[in-house]
Amino acid sequence: MKVGAHVSTAGGLDKAVERAVAIEAEAIQIFGSPPQGWALKPHAPEVILRFREKAQEAGLSDAVFLHGVYLVNLATENQENLKKGIDSLSFYLTLAHHIDAKGVVFHVGSHKGSGFAAVLP
Repeated sequence: MKVGAHVSTAGGLDKAVERAVAIEAEAIQIFGSPPQGWALKPHAPEVILRFREKAQEAGLSDAVFLHGVYLVNLATENQENLKKGIDSLSFYLTLAHHIDAKGVVFHVGSHKGSGFAAVLP
């Protein structure tokens, strides 16, 4: 078992690795974009490369996870927000692939009492 932490990416993805090393984390979870909004700004290839190199050097390359934005609700009836949620998760899955993350953590959302059957396609 590895012990880790959610670390900030402020200043660039690679800064998260530096913060993890500073607290002796063996695993990390990060946001790939601001968690309270829908903004999906792509990360420059050189930033992704720096992140991967630093994660490898720190021994974290097998223990990196992304956490999706808080707004995702795949059980919503609001079609615009559903599309935004799917786009956000697609962005996160692509970023996870690029940085070699092991997974993306996200919360499905709330059906607001309508039941799962009402919101499943």
